[in-house]
Amino acid sequence: MRVEHRTYYLPIRVARIAAPLYENLCLRTGRPLYFTPDAVEVLASENKFCRDAALTALGYSPRSLESSVRDTVRWLLLRPPTGPRNNSH
Repeated sequence: MRVEHRTYYLPIRVARIAAPLYENLCLRTGRPLYFTPDAVEVLASENKFCRDAALTALGYSPRSLESSVRDTVRWLLLRPPTGPRNNSH
């Protein structure tokens, strides 16, 4: 059975105003929380992240796509099964 759902879009200015109000409402009423003020700021950042802290603090250096994909496939093949997946949504 296929479940249809609607997607809603908010202008970022509206989302910045609505997010704290929505978060407060959800926390008070126990409703599911679908977005937070922090999530809105991450989306608004337009993926402008800096890796300088990772470079200095952790010694991070970017890897090639090929080595990243190879290691990911290896990890997926070697990890233990997690049980049946529930794809009912």
